[in-house]
Amino acid sequence: MNLKTIFIITLFLLLTVGIFSIHSDQTFTGKLTNIQYKNKLIIVNIENQKTDFIIFTDKLLGIKTNDNLEISGKEDTYKNNKQIIINKITKIN
Repeated sequence: MNLKTIFIITLFLLLTVGIFSIHSDQTFTGKLTNIQYKNKLIIVNIENQKTDFIIFTDKLLGIKTNDNLEISGKEDTYKNNKQIIINKITKIN
């Protein structure tokens, strides 16, 4: 392999890893401090996190204040505010 081929392959791999890392889920754990049920939208806040956690559903989640949660989701921005769009929310002990 020549140097040009190695450079192109390396550049392709770096771009691929960068794209996948941007769109990968993040996981957060903490105590539920606030939950707001709105029309087909639920906003969850957990201890020591300034970010809102959003889930688009009109169903009750079966969680309450002081529950310990594990939340996974993707970072998003809405009206210049960072938020996490929840993919999975689990109550933990």
